[in-house]
Amino acid sequence: MTASPLWQPDPQRGADSLMRHFAHAARERGAPISAAALQHPPAYYQPLYDWSLQEMGDFWELVWDFCGAVGDKGEPPYFVPGETMVQGRFFPQARFNFAENLLHYGIGREPEIALHARDEDCIDQGHDQQLTWAELTARTARVQHALLAAGVQKGDRVAAILSNTPAAVILALATASIGAIFSSCSPDYGIRGIRDRFSQIAPKLLVTCDSCRYNSKRFLQAEKIREVMAELPGQPQLWVHRITGDDEIMQIPGAQSLNDILDAPHTPQLRFEPLPFDHPLYIVFSSGTTGA
Repeated sequence: MTASPLWQPDPQRGADSLMRHFAHAARERGAPISAAALQHPPAYYQPLYDWSLQEMGDFWELVWDFCGAVGDKGEPPYFVPGETMVQGRFFPQARFNFAENLLHYGIGREPEIALHARDEDCIDQGHDQQLTWAELTARTARVQHALLAAGVQKGDRVAAILSNTPAAVILALATASIGAIFSSCSPDYGIRGIRDRFSQIAPKLLVTCDSCRYNSKRFLQAEKIREVMAELPGQPQLWVHRITGDDEIMQIPGAQSLNDILDAPHTPQLRFEPLPFDHPLYIVFSSGTTGA
């Protein structure tokens, strides 16, 4: 062991860091950071941290502005403390949409790659899945339009039994864009695991893949989804992301192809519901080892 650092960044790298730019902006907003401290990165960490706790409203207003958040942050105060941190309210008058802020990055970058996906099928076929920002935005708009046509509204739950794929990302974005709440689980879950989770949230729409693949084996989902649909409250609608083209799952009454929605020839205008900053976004579950 040695008392000297094993590695130190070039001074210019520290001078150009986002942290230093943020600290400089904080100083301009009144944070007690000296000009000398800004020249030496460790020196401004503690006063910046102290300011973030002493002037929470000013700190979080700066975070909004510095990060270029899209929306209306409303009037101060920008943070209202509670008895605990969880009870504190951030931007209580703001109107904000999570999906809009993610897709806003693609404006002006439409031909660039937004999603780069690879799974076992891609490896076998010798190519990856790629979506540009333009394609991602267009498909999100199509799914949003279909969600609204299906009667999904702000506060409704959309539950997905999908692998980590572009289709899942698009569905989550479209759900968030209208203020509905997204939840998901892996398609390798059993009937009980899915039921224990989704029966608690009563989804208006269930979206599933027709199969999943693991260790070079393909597992069809039709039989499992029939049982899941029968046990979920409220008789949710069913969309199917068709991977193998399995027709059995499409025989479930009311089943609709998500692929047809994603590849629709018409792209409607994408709109974003302005929501309170603390509007629910996702419902996530633990592993389930301690109970439902």
